Amino acid sequence: MNSSTPKAEGEPAVVYVTGWGRSGSTVLNRIMARDGVLGLGEVRWLWRRGVGERQDCSCGHTWDTCNVWSHVVAATASAIGKSPEESAKELDRAGSTARKQASVPGGLRSGDAGQRYVAALREVYRSAAQASGATILVDSSKDPTQALLARRTGLPVSVVHLVRDPRAVVWSHRRRKAPPVGVAARTTPTRPAAYVAARWLARNAFIDARVRPDLRLRYEDVVMDPDDAVRRIFASIGRVVPDGLAGGSEHVIAGNPSRFERGDLLLKVDDEWTRAQPTGQRRLTSTITSPLLGRYGYPYRVRP
Repeated sequence: MNSSTPKAEGEPAVVYVTGWGRSGSTVLNRIMARDGVLGLGEVRWLWRRGVGERQDCSCGHTWDTCNVWSHVVAATASAIGKSPEESAKELDRAGSTARKQASVPGGLRSGDAGQRYVAALREVYRSAAQASGATILVDSSKDPTQALLARRTGLPVSVVHLVRDPRAVVWSHRRRKAPPVGVAARTTPTRPAAYVAARWLARNAFIDARVRPDLRLRYEDVVMDPDDAVRRIFASIGRVVPDGLAGGSEHVIAGNPSRFERGDLLLKVDDEWTRAQPTGQRRLTSTITSPLLGRYGYPYRVRP
């Protein structure tokens, strides 16, 4: 595991959640919500989906009427010297370039678009903390190259690698999930089993080899014992878990439509796949992902 960036006095700490989609990162945002913690969701999509497409924040507002994102976008655009819309287009392009560069060792060069994007990302984190009063931010962008960029901001960043049994991930990807009626947000797409399994393997192998996360958590363990997961995450950034849940907030700008759910979070392991998944799909997934199953504590064969 990689050691976190040294703490900067007075700066917000960032918990960056990396992994492959449908592994529970939106749930982890909600579990982390407590005094001084702000769940941001998938920050990498702020500029395209949040500003450009005007998708709703989990608070129910678009970016320009949200009391967190309106401050963040205004502060970042001001630093660039352009309008929010122009800044969004520029930073979306710069982010794509920066992630491609970060995927190659030594690829991020000084003075180019990648460095400008890192500076903007630092401003996003700082202004989000300022607007909310939070001292800990949860960024569940998942993309591992974005995690490398987050570490470049100079803020104290802990990268949490969230993994889930690939058979469960494949099963989850067979379902579309739409946002509530009247909410502007993306419907999650369905994807074929072979594609999801191959991406699960490639994404997690890259995280292990290049990102070297500070902490690894399994979705199944998080759901079974969320308090232990929270303690471990706080320990990874050198903080003590505050008493109670009061004061936490979520302004999740992108991610699973479940971010719009209200009320108490009911946690249970989603194990429908163990009973309903076709045998052929399960065997295909197990075969493709076999190089990493044992590493993460998952058996090759699962009995119904």
